[in-house]
Amino acid sequence: MKEMRLLFLFLILSCFLVNSTSLTKTVVNKNKNKKIETLKFSPSSKNENEKYSTNDATPKKDTEFLSSVALVAGTTVGAGILALPDVSKSVGFVYSSGVIFSSWVYMLLTSLLIAEVNLNLVKQSKSGNEQGILAMTQNVLGNKAAIASGALYCFIHYALLTAYISEGGGILNSLFNLNNAKFGPLLFITIFGGIMASEKNSLIEAVNFIFTSIVLLSFVLLVFSGATSINLENLIHLPTFNIKNIINLVPVTLVSLVFHNIVPNIVARAQYDRKKIVKTLVVGSAIPMAMFIVWNGVILGMGSSIDSANSSIIKLLLNLFSEAAIVTSFIGFVIGLRSFFVDLLKEKNDVISNASKGKQVIQSKTPSLLYYLLILVVPTILALFNPDIFVPALDYAGKFGISLLFCAIPAVLALKSRNIAGDSYVYLVQDKANIIALTVLVLAIATVFI
Repeated sequence: MKEMRLLFLFLILSCFLVNSTSLTKTVVNKNKNKKIETLKFSPSSKNENEKYSTNDATPKKDTEFLSSVALVAGTTVGAGILALPDVSKSVGFVYSSGVIFSSWVYMLLTSLLIAEVNLNLVKQSKSGNEQGILAMTQNVLGNKAAIASGALYCFIHYALLTAYISEGGGILNSLFNLNNAKFGPLLFITIFGGIMASEKNSLIEAVNFIFTSIVLLSFVLLVFSGATSINLENLIHLPTFNIKNIINLVPVTLVSLVFHNIVPNIVARAQYDRKKIVKTLVVGSAIPMAMFIVWNGVILGMGSSIDSANSSIIKLLLNLFSEAAIVTSFIGFVIGLRSFFVDLLKEKNDVISNASKGKQVIQSKTPSLLYYLLILVVPTILALFNPDIFVPALDYAGKFGISLLFCAIPAVLALKSRNIAGDSYVYLVQDKANIIALTVLVLAIATVFI
């Protein structure tokens, strides 16, 4: 554990220094060009409050909605679900189900706050370009807050990608009976890291959809296969109420239900349409929440009988479900971290005028390969040389990273943006008294210290 803390502190410090240098350069360049812009809001019509688009494209088809839902669900269903039954044993099915549902409501609200701020920022920007978490924080709260959120963002993504590579590689070792424990993680990162580095959107979406389908199919088969072995007494039994055990469950549920890194991407996919954004986030996150409760019920209901399953099919299904869940989450977190580095290195981009079409084209000087080296090298090294890193990575990411970056900061962003905007602000969370945002902020801070 001591080595883990030192490694993660090193990551945070590195991200802090990189962010500080980058943001300083950005501010200097902006000062030279005298193009510093403050967050301003102009009055909007009722129709604009419902929908805002950065281009004249026609509305997306239902397949785009399904693809976005699959991306949210796939990003959410990751390594966290594999740890839920273990941490739920001392709490029991009834109490743990209540914690999972409450955590889902909480995480849905925080994702809507991120989408709300993102929608309003893009709506008011002149370029209309997609804005990631770092850009949002910098625009609303300033450079120091952006540096802190950037460090947290790196920490969460590196921690969870490390967990995914470690556990995903371990499952591959089990499936293919690989002799060397390091072969599995290397095989995992070669296949799925290579797919992400190809930057072929059609391929990435196809892989994500296929593995999301595998998650759903293997999940259904697991539920039906294990249903006959469920002992109802295991489900209705209420252990002695212990608030400490329930509190200890919260960080894992937060990790299990996080998808917030891709919210800006979802907002853009929905063409900045208010109703589409809300519908996508609600449906996309509700599917994993329901799966988690059912999954918990099956595993806890089977109890010790799961170890004496009379068929190897259940073990195979468990491996397939686990690997597919990790792959879909891996894809979402790589997309999120790439968006972060695009924001971070944005001063490396050239704006090229296109007079014939009256548009400006952003052409990046940063090689795509550099992004994926930044994203994948560190977690791969940690996974290879720290085989027991899975649980500590989840714990650190949930308690410290996610509760601050994806819960506390979105609440602060919303409170500040609403105060500046006044009546022209577009609400995704109907919270004009700011009660919900303030409650989210208090709970997020409390999570860090419990």
